[in-house]
Amino acid sequence: LAAAMLAAAGFSASAQMSFQAGVTMPYQRELQMEPLAIYDRYGIGAYFGFDYDIHIIKGFSISPGLFYNFTSAKSSGYEDRLYAEETQRDHLINIPVHFKYEFNIRPNRFAIYIYAGPMFSLGAASRTKGFLSGSGLFMNVYYDNYSGVLKDLQFPGLSGIIGPEEKQELMDAIQAELDAYGPTQRCFDLQIDWGVGFRFKKHWELKTGYSFGLIDRFNGVFGQNYNLMMNQYYIGFGYRF
Repeated sequence: LAAAMLAAAGFSASAQMSFQAGVTMPYQRELQMEPLAIYDRYGIGAYFGFDYDIHIIKGFSISPGLFYNFTSAKSSGYEDRLYAEETQRDHLINIPVHFKYEFNIRPNRFAIYIYAGPMFSLGAASRTKGFLSGSGLFMNVYYDNYSGVLKDLQFPGLSGIIGPEEKQELMDAIQAELDAYGPTQRCFDLQIDWGVGFRFKKHWELKTGYSFGLIDRFNGVFGQNYNLMMNQYYIGFGYRF
């Protein structure tokens, strides 16, 4: 769909390309069904890419795009006297298809536009870093969210005490638990994206928006009692040719 629309834009004499970059503020909500509980993650990220304005009628256009998006969202708390910290980092390819309407306040000087539409989000990579501390224990856990594979364990301050064999035995035990519960994630999401933008001197743009995830990202057995929705605010700058 994106390839077809971008190709159509390339052949359109009235199409305008815009290169954009900005910062994102991811907001991820994890819902536990039983017992009922909510865990929120907040963070920061960045994006860059381009889109096309394909003009349909005066003021109205369709804008397909292609963007790379990196996000890092964190949550923390205490459980069984242990302090736990979890950070999820995602590398995403986002393909929005916006329907846009522009109000030309001062021709070639200042304009305001609003936009909304679906956005297809494809995960290129996703990893979670967990940190546990308490009772003299400090442990970092690195986990791949798509494959369900435990990548590494690290013990700050205990590297000379825990040897390679003990570390591998512990990793095998944790991997067995992960395989049983299966907290893997889907690498595809459909989101609703909307926002408002400002255009200055015909070419420079400032825009801000919000993306709301529609698909539960958790997969497998773990998804029977938990769901995860990925959302984000963003603000960016662009130059439209």
